[in-house]
Amino acid sequence: MRSSAFFVVLLTACFAAAPQLPAKPDANKASHESPSQDEKKAQTPLAPPPAAEKAADSSQQAFVIEKYLTTIRVENDATSEREQITRIRVQTQAGVQAFGQLHFPYNGANDKIEIVSVKVTKPNGAVTQAGADAVQDLTAPVAREAPIYSDLHQKDIVVPGLAAGDTLEYDFRVREFEPLAPGQFWWEQQFIDKVIVLDEQLQVDVPAGRALKMRSKESQPQVTTAAGRTIYLWKNSVLKIEDEEPSPGKKNKKKKKDVDPDEEIPDVQLSTFQSWDEVGRWYSGLERERVKPDGTIRAKAKELTASLQSESEKIEALYDFVAPRYRYVGISFGVGRFQPHSAADVLNNGYGDCKDKHTLLASLVKAGGLDAYPVLIHHARKLDESVPSPAQFAHVINFVPLNI
Repeated sequence: MRSSAFFVVLLTACFAAAPQLPAKPDANKASHESPSQDEKKAQTPLAPPPAAEKAADSSQQAFVIEKYLTTIRVENDATSEREQITRIRVQTQAGVQAFGQLHFPYNGANDKIEIVSVKVTKPNGAVTQAGADAVQDLTAPVAREAPIYSDLHQKDIVVPGLAAGDTLEYDFRVREFEPLAPGQFWWEQQFIDKVIVLDEQLQVDVPAGRALKMRSKESQPQVTTAAGRTIYLWKNSVLKIEDEEPSPGKKNKKKKKDVDPDEEIPDVQLSTFQSWDEVGRWYSGLERERVKPDGTIRAKAKELTASLQSESEKIEALYDFVAPRYRYVGISFGVGRFQPHSAADVLNNGYGDCKDKHTLLASLVKAGGLDAYPVLIHHARKLDESVPSPAQFAHVINFVPLNI
């Protein structure tokens, strides 16, 4: 008799965005979302570098990002404060549509968000500041659809009087007062590449001596150490946007689907986790109690498999019960957190994201006397083994070993 692995894949995609990854302005999107960082630079002048401004031919762009500064200060207990300072020159009505309303999602159970300022500067120098009445703190749309995700929130801001030719500046901070993993911090960032950006910076400030696993896709950071802190600084700019369609006589570039999986790795990855074993133990601790079958789960498993004999038949019956009948609700791993709801809650509620549906199926399988394990994967990119980090996962599937 040999052991065979039986995989149950519940969903085709689980998470809408990479964890702890700030959304970037995109010329193809009609709304803008971001998270944020620290370093007391709210009052830093945001004048664009003259040389870069001259080099960039941006006259045909809907908007130009003059400044995109992300600063992060991490403490030894992994609490952190993040600030995002952005300045955007809006050039067309399409740019107005893209930034007329700003959305800042956050997790109420772990984060506290502060909108420092949102202001519009007219070509004549007149400045309009968004008042407190322009900011709404709302339950995230997914939480209104699926109440068990009630800790998901977002700040919505209507930008006052924004018009083509204006300059929009916004500054906000997010303090993570309870780390997603006790004592651990991780971050990923993909630099802006689809729109003109004159000055993009990522600054990460950690206690000196704090061990970090880190990978930079291209340029290495500038590193400075002073007053017991180490600061890593990355810089980026995009002064020209390559045409997606080649000009006559020019060779066609690689299509998106032909890109090597390694090219999907973010520009910057860092993590205080020192091994994948640490990551595994942490996640196991999050889901271990949630997957234990109670009386209700055991009764349902017995009902679904009462007339079946083989292990594979039982697994298929349980899968057919969970996969199509339980409504899938997509939640970002970082915003929705990593811990699933209990199997009994998912059974009663009738919906969940991939980790919730995994938990229900695994609990039913365990109630039937078999083993089931979560497998964390990413649906679009290759795992980078050099940086142990929960950020590399975007999806959960079930693994059930069967004897065949």
